[in-house]
Amino acid sequence: MYDGDRYGSPVARCVRTGFTDMTNNPDSAPNHLRAAHGSMNAFNGHNNDSSGNVPPPQPGSVYHRQVPERRRRMPTPRPPQPETSRFRKEKHPGHAVMLSNIRTVALVALCMFAVLGLSMFITGRAWQTKQKRAREGGTRPSPAVSPSTEPSTTAGYVMPADSDLVPPSDMDMDVLRRAVFKAGNGDALVAAGDYRAAIAQYREALDIWPHMTAVWASLGRAYLEVNEYPLAQTALERAITHDPANVRMLNDLGVAHLYQNRMEKALHLFETATELDPQFGPSRYNLALSHLAQQDYEQAEDLLDQYLLDHPEEPKALKERAFLHARRGQYEEALENLRAAIEFAPDWAALYFDAAAAAALMGDPEDAHRYLARAETMTSPLHAQRVYQQEAFRELRKTEAGQRYKADLEKRSKEYQAASQKTDIPVSQPEPAFSGLPSP
Repeated sequence: MYDGDRYGSPVARCVRTGFTDMTNNPDSAPNHLRAAHGSMNAFNGHNNDSSGNVPPPQPGSVYHRQVPERRRRMPTPRPPQPETSRFRKEKHPGHAVMLSNIRTVALVALCMFAVLGLSMFITGRAWQTKQKRAREGGTRPSPAVSPSTEPSTTAGYVMPADSDLVPPSDMDMDVLRRAVFKAGNGDALVAAGDYRAAIAQYREALDIWPHMTAVWASLGRAYLEVNEYPLAQTALERAITHDPANVRMLNDLGVAHLYQNRMEKALHLFETATELDPQFGPSRYNLALSHLAQQDYEQAEDLLDQYLLDHPEEPKALKERAFLHARRGQYEEALENLRAAIEFAPDWAALYFDAAAAAALMGDPEDAHRYLARAETMTSPLHAQRVYQQEAFRELRKTEAGQRYKADLEKRSKEYQAASQKTDIPVSQPEPAFSGLPSP
């Protein structure tokens, strides 16, 4: 809006006067001013009627003196955002599961280490307390199994009671070294075949420190070798108390019971050892002997056949299978097994005696006398004479060759008996397998 007072130029006054006239008297105004005024009204949203009057402004229109309202700014659309971790988690659920498992494992491991540390701490304190009580003269804890409270005395040797198997709290290393040295000497003597001397070394080692399970087992095997079966049983039972799942000890304890004719106990021990280790040969062979002693021949033969599949060169098993064949009257098969056993054990006299009996039952006096003569050189004429009196040689003794052999054998037996003053003859019986013997 122009201010005529401020702008005093003629043009300003003309413009001001013209616009004023257009407002008050539009018909008297010049044509160019009326046209300009109409254009302005059209621009500002006013419409002139036919009379030339200016209508009042309509609602919502903008008058040239009006201050227009401020328009609200429309929100600017945001550009598309890249995928966030939330979207990635939704697309890959295994990632969240993996993270959860890692946290769980870490928490469990932390708890386990905490429990382990606490257990070690408690165990250490308990051990320190036990040592302190032992040094102060407290009572020594007794073992879980104590079958006997009194020491067992055999052959002048006092075996320590089970309570002595607990090691001392303050172990003297010099004492321990001496015990181990004595036990090593016993092992060397066993390897040399001197079982009596080995027993003495083992007993000295156990007197020094009785908490040696392996030495108790070695002592039991040495007693088996010298036919001291009750002592072997005592030593092996002491060893098994601290190692009840040892198949070698179970087998050797079964042998001690077998030699004492305790068949049920021996059978149970052999079955237990076989269940713990089916590949352990001595327990399977001894299990067959136990069934053989109980006259369960079918079970014994099955076990022997299974054993010989893994140990075809075992002369003891071949000898017992020959006995089963001979019992059924299969003397040729029995002699075949005995000949195979002789090839693997040519210095075993019992094989020659059995072969002589099989040959006599087959009606072959030449082979029978030949096997008897070979066995006599390994034993004595007195032993051969006792065997020749058995039922298997009855028909052979009736022959002319049998009569001559009998007379010569009686003469040699008398000479041997007069020279050696020996009248006892060892009795042949099945020999169990010890775990200390090398397997074939």
